[in-house]
Amino acid sequence: MSYIGRRRIYGNFTVILAILVAAIFCGMVVLKLVSLHYSSVFQKNWRVNLLFKTRPLMLVSFPKNKTEKVIFVTLPDDLYVQVPWGYGMYRLASTEKLAQLEHKTRLTEDTIEDLLHLKISASVSFPTIFDLKTNSAAQLTTDFKNANSFTKLIWDRRISTLNLYDRIFLSGKLAFLRADEQVLLNASADSALYTHVTLPDQSRVMILNQSRLEQYLEHRFEDEQIHQEALLISVFNTTDTSNVASEFAQILTAIGGKVISTGNQKMPLGTCKLIVKTEKAKSKIIQFLQREYACSLELSQTDPQEFSVYVGDKFAKRWVQTQKMIHF
Repeated sequence: MSYIGRRRIYGNFTVILAILVAAIFCGMVVLKLVSLHYSSVFQKNWRVNLLFKTRPLMLVSFPKNKTEKVIFVTLPDDLYVQVPWGYGMYRLASTEKLAQLEHKTRLTEDTIEDLLHLKISASVSFPTIFDLKTNSAAQLTTDFKNANSFTKLIWDRRISTLNLYDRIFLSGKLAFLRADEQVLLNASADSALYTHVTLPDQSRVMILNQSRLEQYLEHRFEDEQIHQEALLISVFNTTDTSNVASEFAQILTAIGGKVISTGNQKMPLGTCKLIVKTEKAKSKIIQFLQREYACSLELSQTDPQEFSVYVGDKFAKRWVQTQKMIHF
């Protein structure tokens, strides 16, 4: 073959390769834009918390800011927890079975939300068992990638409550996650957080030291902007159920809010209402509560409080306490 012929073939090959690379790049950009446009989760302007239904259960928190780290929190199966909506105390591992029996698909998520005071956006069901007694963050990352099929996560919608675009986005995040980009809070292996007790039916469970857990997780999930805005928040329980204001205050504190008081103020209210001074209406914590908890917003120049949160019947029904004990 002549020199000119070889140059022509090489030139054609280079053009084809360049077109292919450009097409792949454009495809990735389009997929990214489409994913963000149709995302119901990852377009949020704060941490995205997902519950992975592995053994043990694992909360994975993805930061919005790339300078922050992904947080993994594990919780032991034998943890004895208060299940919301009046169900009483159960082993954590039993809440999924209870959810199926009661046809409440988010019961496990609601339980973890109340335990950690964090909003869980969605769940992922991977039947994976991890031995986390000695695992480091690096080992967890390796085990997590080896044990789970991200291709199946994308195409099998039964695995997750995320939509297709969010599943694609999540698969990419997990596939390229590095150990130095994450923090492992292995609560399953921290004996200082629990007390082992024997129940009347002779079953062994772990009772959580709530104050120790709060110290363990302190500031981990705070949003920097919400913390810096530092709105002074007063929380009011509008129902006859006790502790509703204090429970909601813990949610606000976990995200970085500054709660200065809690109290009671009876009024008919379905979910929650925010009363805030007009100049503070665009604060990030307002956006967070409107989107995540469907709170209504009322602007005021006469309210003596800088920011007031009124918590209604939906949360009272969720946090009603009961002495019912059931063990599986």
